[in-house]
Amino acid sequence: MAKKNTQLYLDEELVKIAKERKLNLSQITEKALIQNLYPILSPGERMAINFNHYLLSLTEDNQCFLLPFEIKRVKLNHIGIIKHLDVEFRKINLVTGLYGSGKTTLLHSIAGLTGVAEKPGENLLRINYEKGYIELEIVPPKKLYLKLRRGRQVPIIDEGIHKCILLDAPFSRIEPNSNFYAFLEYLMSFNLQIIMTIAKDVLEASGFTQSLGKKRADKVKIIELKRENF
Repeated sequence: MAKKNTQLYLDEELVKIAKERKLNLSQITEKALIQNLYPILSPGERMAINFNHYLLSLTEDNQCFLLPFEIKRVKLNHIGIIKHLDVEFRKINLVTGLYGSGKTTLLHSIAGLTGVAEKPGENLLRINYEKGYIELEIVPPKKLYLKLRRGRQVPIIDEGIHKCILLDAPFSRIEPNSNFYAFLEYLMSFNLQIIMTIAKDVLEASGFTQSLGKKRADKVKIIELKRENF
């Protein structure tokens, strides 16, 4: 039987070869642990270990989308549960509201119109309405417009480098804790515009709005969807 490293139980011959080739054993071991552990970890445990891996899992679940431009304004008319909505965005935007208030509808309307998610179809129209529309104002200045009518649709796709990240309820499967702030700091490090949905009770439990300093508050916008939008 080959001798094992007393701390990591690695084959000593393999350790010797790795050192000769100046490989970083700590990084290799950590990567292997993550690859084997990640599939069986809870969402909260995944986030705590590696934010990038967590973002990838959100992308696979259609909860994270990257855009090649920033969003200045969005208008929705008879889309999903939303009767009419007109919202302007800042650098960091937390879209909140009660469950079923249209947060996901708003985010997926933006993602679908810009081509990074499934294109909005007539199933997104408000019940009992034959037509509606989604309109975006983006930076650099341009308007994207999609008119929905039962039986037909017109797709619009723009391509380029990433300028905005859309996140649909990234905290929905975990308890609000210090990871909320750490995850936001991680996202802000990319200098992207952030549009993220978060349930009202989760936002309140995080204490985020109470802890905002004046400098940061100027960049953050809390957008609450209310019944008058229905």
